[in-house]
Amino acid sequence: MQSLQLFSCITLLLLYCNLSISAFLCELNEANPFKVAFTITVDISGHGNFTTIQSAIDSIPSGNTKWIRIQIFAGVYREKVTITYDKTCVFLDGAGRHVMLIEWGDHKLMNSSSTFTSVAENLVVKGIGFKVRILIVIAITFGVAQGRDSADDPSGFVFKDCEILGEGKAYLGRAWRAFSRVIIANSKLSDVVVPQGWDAWFNVGHEVQFTYVEVDNTGLGADTSHRAPWLKKLSAGDLDQFLSVDRFINHEGWIANLPTII
Repeated sequence: MQSLQLFSCITLLLLYCNLSISAFLCELNEANPFKVAFTITVDISGHGNFTTIQSAIDSIPSGNTKWIRIQIFAGVYREKVTITYDKTCVFLDGAGRHVMLIEWGDHKLMNSSSTFTSVAENLVVKGIGFKVRILIVIAITFGVAQGRDSADDPSGFVFKDCEILGEGKAYLGRAWRAFSRVIIANSKLSDVVVPQGWDAWFNVGHEVQFTYVEVDNTGLGADTSHRAPWLKKLSAGDLDQFLSVDRFINHEGWIANLPTII
């Protein structure tokens, strides 16, 4: 089944993520098949089951097969969050991206400096903002790193109706694999975005294989006149393939099987 990488609208971040819905399905509540099995709470002020998101994730049994909701109350959570492959069937339910933030500030290797990392299957993330904290700007940082290994890989990152902002200067993203694909549409880009916009990273020479698209964006960082020359323009039909929830995200109908809060 297709690997899906889904993101809420976010502030500028360093992110390494592979959110997927695969052939492995989580068990649903028998009494109410569309309700999560149970909820645990995270409150930085100490009024929940846990005070950190990571400790709540760590409490989930390895190999879990029932949907578990981690309800996260408002606050700025200054921590790295890592969801390992064995912490499956997790629903991270934040209080809203403007009032509930995960913040960190590493600028080293992608697989060790990410603010949020997930390699688990069956993960749903909702209502969470991500932020990279910069005290001194040492170097230009990066937004997202998407990787596809071949032209047949159906995955990609789509940012729609988002706001990209921050401090210092940053690329929108860099190519993690030779067929990297990112689409940013109908979003507001601040002047944090460097004019070039995108970086080939370790895939110099493969730029023709990238699919980086910006369409109908606004803001001081939305000017594409000085972007990397391999920024692509898609036809209306091809663009709709990525911006349509049913065509790109839900063509296998898995959204109907996600947990809900009743």
